[in-house]
Amino acid sequence: MKLLKNKKFWAMTLGVTLVGAGIVAIAASCSNSTVKSKLSNQFAKSTDGKSFYAVYEIENFKDLSNDDKKSLSNIEFNAALTSAENKTESTLEKGHLVGEKIYVKLPREPKPNEQLTIISKSGLIKTSGLLISDNLNYQTEKVNFEAASAPSQQPSPTPAPKTEEPKENGGSEQQADQPENSKKDDVVASGVKISEVKNNTATIEVTFSKFELADANKKDFVLEVIKKADTNPIQASDLKYDEASKTLSGKLSGLNSNVDYEISKLTLNGKEVKFNEEELLKSYVKNAKLFMTFNKENKKINVKLQNFDILNSLEENQPILTFDIEIKKDSSLQVVHKSLTKNQLSNLNGLEIDLKDKMNGNNANYDVKLTNAKLLNVNIETQK
Repeated sequence: MKLLKNKKFWAMTLGVTLVGAGIVAIAASCSNSTVKSKLSNQFAKSTDGKSFYAVYEIENFKDLSNDDKKSLSNIEFNAALTSAENKTESTLEKGHLVGEKIYVKLPREPKPNEQLTIISKSGLIKTSGLLISDNLNYQTEKVNFEAASAPSQQPSPTPAPKTEEPKENGGSEQQADQPENSKKDDVVASGVKISEVKNNTATIEVTFSKFELADANKKDFVLEVIKKADTNPIQASDLKYDEASKTLSGKLSGLNSNVDYEISKLTLNGKEVKFNEEELLKSYVKNAKLFMTFNKENKKINVKLQNFDILNSLEENQPILTFDIEIKKDSSLQVVHKSLTKNQLSNLNGLEIDLKDKMNGNNANYDVKLTNAKLLNVNIETQK
């Protein structure tokens, strides 16, 4: 069973996948978004040659609503470049919508054989990755966003002071109290956990990184999931919020195996609850397991990624895992850098990597280990 978020309610996708008798929570960017985007293999340069951009092509731009088009011009992107030496540099910038393309500023000039990963803060644009080829190329047209965003040097007119008329019945006091009365709920969720399914029932937990209420005594949560192509939602019951851990927990009943569901609603006091996509991604990487075994007989290592069900939601050839293989013999050390794609990691039995060309002799005693492993540019430890 897979549980996904309906884009109508959340800015990013949530999900759970049935694994045996258990459910694992997953996150992926906007699988239900109305925006169809593609990360181009062409980059863009600024007119002064000092800034570099990745380019998203919006494939269905003409079919989007005016609200969606407006949202595309206000998206922040986390763009990260990982070098062949497994060093990552990143930047957080607002994208630039020009025609049917979005330009995302990179932390520096991209180079061949580097990994590019881009995460949309809004979720409208899907998380994308690209292994930069030797034939790195740029579009002919250069851009000049720095000049467009530079502040104007013209002096701003000084507004005339407002003259307020006295109001009856303590009007000025009422105005002073207005900010307090207009205080709103401000909550941000950062993680989701789903328990093991028993008798078609599971416990769901949502954790919050920020939880501020206008009225501390008013906490009315609604959480619903719906089967894809169905119209009857399943509402979570026994919803309880624990202030100490900032965690909302509840029960989901009537869940079926091998069926896709969507989280169609998560609200607090009638307002949509938003997720911090970066923190949520980190929480799922933390749950993932990376295993490496070394076979001295055939001089191969086996790399296996488990408990990372977001894998199925990523692009087929998207590079998502980078690591170094350290091969040590006596005082000699060799380091091999690897970047693996979704397809390479999809095999449940793991991926074999042959190291024969790095090892001499049949009975040589080599020490092999994985280091500097990053999953979607988030550090992940190798399990022994």
